[in-house]
Amino acid sequence: MCPLLMLTNRGLYMNGGAGEISYAKNSTVQAPEELTNDAKPLNKGNIFLTSTSPPMVYKAYFEQFQRDFKLFLKSRSEELTPGGNMVLTFIGREKPHEICSPWVEIGMVLKDMVLEGLVEEAKLDYFNMPIYEPTIEEVRQIIEVEGSFTLQTLKTFQIGFDVDIHDDVDNSFLNRKGRGEFIAKAHRAGLESLLSTEFGKDMMDELFSRFSKKVSQLMELETLEYTTIVISLTKAT
Repeated sequence: MCPLLMLTNRGLYMNGGAGEISYAKNSTVQAPEELTNDAKPLNKGNIFLTSTSPPMVYKAYFEQFQRDFKLFLKSRSEELTPGGNMVLTFIGREKPHEICSPWVEIGMVLKDMVLEGLVEEAKLDYFNMPIYEPTIEEVRQIIEVEGSFTLQTLKTFQIGFDVDIHDDVDNSFLNRKGRGEFIAKAHRAGLESLLSTEFGKDMMDELFSRFSKKVSQLMELETLEYTTIVISLTKAT
């Protein structure tokens, strides 16, 4: 659940550490364990935070992110000299209970597949995406409480689900169907290994074909965009 580390043009002024190796060791990519510890799934019918998720699910996801992000900041601060800069960018959300995410749509597709007997209901109920999209206030709060860095800049901007499509296709392909297929392929590249482990490799073609169609339909009704958070930090002296 930790964000992507990016370098600034001033550099990071490293004290030590193993770079990408230490990043991997210090990052924990997992869903909150308490969501599946009980006999009854707490986020039943969902694979991610949605408007129907109970408050305890939101709390569990935030607390997991809080632990992970604090560890990330502490670990990175040990690799920087005082005054060193770091820029982070990751997907967030504008408001606490306003979720606009492809993970929600993938969950809806899986629900349909459960109703049709293609996917076991228990597999859906007990699977939770190991992803959290924080608000800017949650990010600010964690940085201030952890204390290793001084926050210099905290901004958000919107990018479309199909942000890179112009790099891969010509303008004649830019219809709703083509955009939906592009978005589905992009998300399949990042999520297939995770989802196939839980739901079966033989389900992936059907899952992402349906996801593509659902995204295409949603494009008629709304603009599909991520909220991207960008922060600039300086190691405290």
